[in-house]
Amino acid sequence: MGVFYHLRYPLLALDLVAEKVKRLLVFQTLTMPGMDVADTPEDQDFNDRTSLVASGWPKMAFIEKKLAGDPTNWWTPNHACIEAMLRSTGLRVISQPGHEMYLCEPAHPGGVKRGRAWNDEEILAATGRGSANNASAFRTSPP
Repeated sequence: MGVFYHLRYPLLALDLVAEKVKRLLVFQTLTMPGMDVADTPEDQDFNDRTSLVASGWPKMAFIEKKLAGDPTNWWTPNHACIEAMLRSTGLRVISQPGHEMYLCEPAHPGGVKRGRAWNDEEILAATGRGSANNASAFRTSPP
């Protein structure tokens, strides 16, 4: 608990955690003020991005320097962003037992089915979990 906002690559980390969730996940993170949740469109118009700054739009603030004197604090998401990120990893929020706490379960029977389809090669490349041939393509020095 309380690790998410310290992660440099939070959605990748959440994808990896969601793969392991069989029954329940207790998720906690620092959040921006507000509990509004906007009704986001299925496909956001590229030329009209005004809704992206509306109250309740899922967003995260990037902490460039420090938060509370700690240089490992990178992100502060809003409530809508947390819910959207959890959904996008294939989890469903079933309750909020406390402030900034979310109790989640897999949204689909049998485990992970991400909320948004994407190429599995992305996660293999980002984590180095591909075949030996794929992993070697990302090395910068000999093994």
